[in-house]
Amino acid sequence: EEYNDITNRFRSDFTARADALLLKCNEGGYGVSLREHDFHWGSNMLMITNACQMAIAAQFNNTYKYDQAIYHHIDYMVGVNPLGISYVTGVGTDYVKNPHLRTAFADRVDDVIPGFVVGGPNKEPVEWQLEGKFKDIPPMKCYIDDVRFYSLNEVTIYWNSPMIFLIAYVES
Repeated sequence: EEYNDITNRFRSDFTARADALLLKCNEGGYGVSLREHDFHWGSNMLMITNACQMAIAAQFNNTYKYDQAIYHHIDYMVGVNPLGISYVTGVGTDYVKNPHLRTAFADRVDDVIPGFVVGGPNKEPVEWQLEGKFKDIPPMKCYIDDVRFYSLNEVTIYWNSPMIFLIAYVES
């Protein structure tokens, strides 16, 4: 009995969060859940994690009501965004070509390794070369594809894993 109460409360709270995200998606021009203040270091992780929350809520509730918003998040990641760039290396017609990787093998390949998600737009990058660069730029456009700028172009496993989860959800 107690287990069922906990499970039901978890599902209810998770669904409430997904519903709030869905409302945000329906209010924005690109159909995604991020707002101006969300474009910070690793904004793409927040983007895909929000979509994952909606995917889990869809599974909990056996509904498709979140699917359009989930697809908009994936579309954003692969180039349907203000810059027209895919934040997944090797995916799309114009994709990130200079991710910041801290691995020796990445320096030994001629082309970018496909499938890496980069951090994405960041209104307040930490690199001194970018100080003041994005002052009058909309947050979704605060991005430069340059290996030196790790607060925009870093690749991490915890940014890639939610994208894999989303693709698996869509494929299922």
